[in-house]
Amino acid sequence: MISFLITILQLVIILGIMIFIHELGHYLAAISLGIPVEEFGFGYPPKMLTLFKWRGTEFTLNWIPFGGFVRPRGEDDPEIEGGIESQKPWKRLIVLIAGVVMNLLMGVLVFAILFSQTGAMEVRGILVSEVFEQSAAMQAGLLPEDVILKVNDEPMVDMDRIISVIDNSPNQDLLLEIEREEEILTLTATPRPDENGFGKLGVAIAYAATPVPISFFEAVGYSVRTVGEMIQLTLRVPAMLIAGQISPQEARVSGPIGIGQMLEQAREVDIAAAQSGQSNAFFANTLWLVGAIAVGLGFANLLPLPALDGGRIVFVLFEWIFGKRLSPRLESLVHGAGFILIIALSVLVAVNDIVNPINMPF
Repeated sequence: MISFLITILQLVIILGIMIFIHELGHYLAAISLGIPVEEFGFGYPPKMLTLFKWRGTEFTLNWIPFGGFVRPRGEDDPEIEGGIESQKPWKRLIVLIAGVVMNLLMGVLVFAILFSQTGAMEVRGILVSEVFEQSAAMQAGLLPEDVILKVNDEPMVDMDRIISVIDNSPNQDLLLEIEREEEILTLTATPRPDENGFGKLGVAIAYAATPVPISFFEAVGYSVRTVGEMIQLTLRVPAMLIAGQISPQEARVSGPIGIGQMLEQAREVDIAAAQSGQSNAFFANTLWLVGAIAVGLGFANLLPLPALDGGRIVFVLFEWIFGKRLSPRLESLVHGAGFILIIALSVLVAVNDIVNPINMPF
């Protein structure tokens, strides 16, 4: 029961901070462009009390203690002079994108904190973590803990690259240079075609990497690259799912309940690692997950769906490109319908998270 309450508190704090950071981005962008912001709310209405006023903005505390919101002047009426909807498209675009940028920057910060503890992982090859029975890899002589250094004389330090090479080589011999207990060996493996025609060796793989100590400022560069790789992978998920390269379970969308399940598992693994002396990093798995959630939240808000920042960006881009603004009433109706749809999808995701709990591969 105590663990459950800790998980709920952890979830509320983490998601609350992320939503607040997102809204802070909108606020800072608006005031920097001279757009008045009437209210910056901590939590969601109904209003509990007004904390203070600053530069014409009323900072309020609301009864629902989760996240926050920003209400710029003229939010729904382009006829209000100086309001956000009366601004030029490029200004509105900056305000809309600013929230996403803040989420991504938060992801960079969290990963930088993590990497400054764990060090940068210097990849030297691809680790074979499991060899499946009766597979092409077993026939070739691969063993668990082997490190694939090269395939056909091409160095292998990127997971996507080795998967691509194997996928595109059904029934073709591949020359593998591997490291086994500090000895360099050469093997020949022939991927077998699966039901979709992709080559498969029959192995589970991971990065073979050695941590290298780095400073916080050096870690920022690694964290920026990590955020970029996460975004790139997210964009590729639909194609990978269609191609059968990942399962529907791996591509599933999770809501607050699923995120809570992941946070609880990450915390338990971190506590166990700390108690056994396996890790000197402060809650490394939890930090990684928090960074991933920040990036995911930022990316999700960019999706071109009504009621999300991405959906509003579509309307602004339409006006900017074609020089014609769609009816504010139409836009309001679209976003209202989109909001209802998002709520419905959120309920479905929540039910799936309850019926089919997430198990993280820690």
